[in-house]
Amino acid sequence: MFQTTPLMITTRRRATTNEPNIKSIKPSFFMLANAKHEIRFHERYVHNDNIAHYRRLIAESERNPKHDEDRHAMLLTLLAEEIAKEKKATQ
Repeated sequence: MFQTTPLMITTRRRATTNEPNIKSIKPSFFMLANAKHEIRFHERYVHNDNIAHYRRLIAESERNPKHDEDRHAMLLTLLAEEIAKEKKATQ
């Protein structure tokens, strides 16, 4: 069969690295970076949840024989706007 070679993981750093010493960076930098990451994660979660919710409501509206056309059109518009936000963010 196939022969696999073991992976070598090196943990040593060169002495002449240009990276800043981790102790020289203020803790507020890490707190700010973490807060920005959490905000982006939360926004992404809400975005995905909104899309799922709108699709669920549209499906319920389509199954209902007495569905309200104006409400159904509004849901389609909201779904389109939410998907447009995603496309705009990736560009």
